[in-house]
Amino acid sequence: MTQNSNNITIRRRFSFVKPVIVVALLVGIMAFAVPKIRLYSQRAKEAAAKNNLQILRNIIAVYSARHNGVPPGHPSDDATNIPSEYFFRMQVCGAEGYLKEIPENAFNRLNSICVVGNGSAVSAEATGAFGWVYEPGAKKIRLDWPGTDSEGTAYWEY
Repeated sequence: MTQNSNNITIRRRFSFVKPVIVVALLVGIMAFAVPKIRLYSQRAKEAAAKNNLQILRNIIAVYSARHNGVPPGHPSDDATNIPSEYFFRMQVCGAEGYLKEIPENAFNRLNSICVVGNGSAVSAEATGAFGWVYEPGAKKIRLDWPGTDSEGTAYWEY
């Protein structure tokens, strides 16, 4: 009887130890995998942001070339008129159909545009309040997201 009770005790120990080992292995794998997944997710957002910026920059250049050097955003394609997000959207996504819609900022999921008018000061840093910050006078568009990427480059400097 003692041998039988010892077998039961050993079986109970093994039945308790197996799940503990499995949980410990899963925790170890997760401790290794989660940082890698976050890094890949971060890099994917960075690549999407760079790609969207390149698309917007190309459209600004093409639009300007087709409208006597006037970038999108100015009413009636007159650079003396105050530019606005409304006119930027109408000119880029409207009748000429450069885009169906303004792409989102990959980090804050916004596609809003802060248009900095002629002579207005541009913020020295990103706020994250908009998807993009656009300076028609300089024909420059930036990603509105604070911080730095996985390589240490400020998103604002993309």
